Amino acid sequence: MADTPTPNDAAKQGKGNQNPGGEKPGENGSGPANDGAGDKSGDKTVSMTQAELDALIDKRLARDREKHAVDKEKLSDAEKALQEVADLREQLAESNTARLRTAIAAETGVPENLITGADEDTMRSTATAIQEYAGAAQQQSTGPVVSSVGQDGGDEPAGEGGWDAESLALITGDSD
Repeated sequence: MADTPTPNDAAKQGKGNQNPGGEKPGENGSGPANDGAGDKSGDKTVSMTQAELDALIDKRLARDREKHAVDKEKLSDAEKALQEVADLREQLAESNTARLRTAIAAETGVPENLITGADEDTMRSTATAIQEYAGAAQQQSTGPVVSSVGQDGGDEPAGEGGWDAESLALITGDSD
């Protein structure tokens, strides 16, 4: 019986049922071991049908999918936490901007709703520009409201003392 190859002979020649990592099936929990009916020297052979091999692979893939699903859930939770932090930072920035706008409005006397900008420098320059505009507009409006042109179209008011009686009555409110 020396012509019949044994499992040890096949393993020595690089043939047989070995996996790429060099481990034998059944070691390391990676596959089923045979029931001990093989060679007593420690080498074990596994024979299985394609259906059994497919079932074994499906179990392994299911474990991997489950592990990755848990990883995705953790990632999803982390993404949610990061989004919440970003939202809170945005709210804080809006609150700080509103407080700053209120303080600048109180300092300058410019209404809050007219002050624009996202930072202090921009808000202050806006408030200053509005103050300058309001000051220039106020200076222009302090001139006389009543025209000094008389009835005859000249530069001097008509009548005794420069004003006619009708114009004086309108100005003073006397209708006598």
